[in-house]
Amino acid sequence: MRRLLPLLVIAAVGACAHEGDEPMIILGNTAQMEGSVTCSFTGDPTQPITTSGVISTVSPSGYLASPLIQSRITGTTDNELERTIEIQGAIVQLSVPNGSQPIDLDDNEAAFQALFSASVPPQSSVNVTFDLIPSSVVAKVAGLGSGSPVEVELVAQVTVYGLLGGDRVTAQPWQYPVTICNDCVVSNDGVCPLTTTTIRVGDPCNIFQDGVVDCCTNPTTGALICPGPTM
Repeated sequence: MRRLLPLLVIAAVGACAHEGDEPMIILGNTAQMEGSVTCSFTGDPTQPITTSGVISTVSPSGYLASPLIQSRITGTTDNELERTIEIQGAIVQLSVPNGSQPIDLDDNEAAFQALFSASVPPQSSVNVTFDLIPSSVVAKVAGLGSGSPVEVELVAQVTVYGLLGGDRVTAQPWQYPVTICNDCVVSNDGVCPLTTTTIRVGDPCNIFQDGVVDCCTNPTTGALICPGPTM
């Protein structure tokens, strides 16, 4: 769920902890294991991490982030429950860096609240998932195409928040760049069906992001089909 967030609330959440003293930290955006066919995460710190994201303008949904959150809290078996952080959501702020093709963001796209829930015990880690780039922003970039290649980079600043012992706590702010483009991820391999027996099926969380998906066009309607059917 995504909600418009007033700047006053953003400032208040960001001021809940001094940077460097936060009780939790985002280690990175978790990538799917090679060969994964389902969208699932384990919370294990050894999972692969991506340093940036990419999403095609063909995608009907937004960019799905899957950050791995690590607790910095120490605890014992006697007080583990009291020292568990109850994560409630994140404040997301989007900006267009210098050098990228400009795009106008509405207020509810530039700053919003992503709601989700998870628990992270002391010195443990957990994955959460939420839309980091709204589908409306992807659609805006798609409208810039006009038959020519388009790439728009956005930088997301994410501040995860929750409760620890009844007190509001935040994670250290995390930045993650995502490129929205009309010439990436999707490989249009011609008219369906595809003649190859091995096709790339894309990321199982969203086949239009962070990978390659082999597609083809319907011979009757011209519609793009992803992944493309084979003979």
